[in-house]
Amino acid sequence: AVNVISNQNGSSNWWSLAADETANVMYSVDMDNSRILSAQFPDGSIQTIGAGTGISVAGLAYDDTNGILYAATSDSLLYTISTTDGTVILIGPTGLPDSLSIGLEYDECSQVLYLNHGVLRQLYTLNVSTGAAALVGSNGIEATIDGLAWKGSCEPPGPKPIPTMSEWGLMIMAAFIGIAGILTYRKRRIAA
Repeated sequence: AVNVISNQNGSSNWWSLAADETANVMYSVDMDNSRILSAQFPDGSIQTIGAGTGISVAGLAYDDTNGILYAATSDSLLYTISTTDGTVILIGPTGLPDSLSIGLEYDECSQVLYLNHGVLRQLYTLNVSTGAAALVGSNGIEATIDGLAWKGSCEPPGPKPIPTMSEWGLMIMAAFIGIAGILTYRKRRIAA
């Protein structure tokens, strides 16, 4: 089942997607429209940001924790893109071969930026200060993977701890129970 949200402002060449879960916005770069950054909202409305990024984006990822939009380009460079004015800042080269088949995603829990190189069929971590790639391992399949997504909870696995009251909470509760008991005792004594 498909639920159409919008027609991408009439463009058929949006490259990569990244979600800002905090603001409930999805970002993409429109390669048919000056490589402009686009923001799409749940109601289907679209806002273009800036005059164009000027880069050939192959992968996007959004870091919700720090509010950073990362872009990996087809010429193996890592950038940040401003979500307010669409300007780009070069972080550095990844050291990988050029490719349009790039998946990029940010792991919020471990605060690691991942890149999957579709042609090499390998997963990497990217240094967000230099852009340098470090091999994690092979995809293990002969298919070209050009997208990544992160879905997970940052809470540790297993049963959740049972909440307990603090010592101050227990003392305050004991004081209220004691006062309520004294008032009830006095009320019964007066009634008797």
